[in-house]
Amino acid sequence: MLNTQGRRTSAVEASKEYPKAVHTESKLTEEENKIYGNRIPHGFSKVSLLGKGGCALVWLGNKCETGKKVAIKQFAKLNGFKSQSDVESFNVEIEIGRLLFKEDGSPRDDP
Repeated sequence: MLNTQGRRTSAVEASKEYPKAVHTESKLTEEENKIYGNRIPHGFSKVSLLGKGGCALVWLGNKCETGKKVAIKQFAKLNGFKSQSDVESFNVEIEIGRLLFKEDGSPRDDP
């Protein structure tokens, strides 16, 4: 993942700099807007762009109902084999996340 200064970083490190992050989609290139669009899961809002990886964007977001800060990973629109492999990778990330974190986002004591 690249942070807001274009340096390679982890999602955790990128989230630490969120106050300095690029605000909303205005900083995406025209090509990135074509690739990713302006999609957002229902009940969430985008705050700022945290980073760009090989297959996705990571946004600082808010859960509208609670105001809780969340990370939102936005994959490219589905349109071919590469996008399908991105979805498969994402499913693996979800399973790993379930092993490491509880439903409320707190770390598991017994991973």
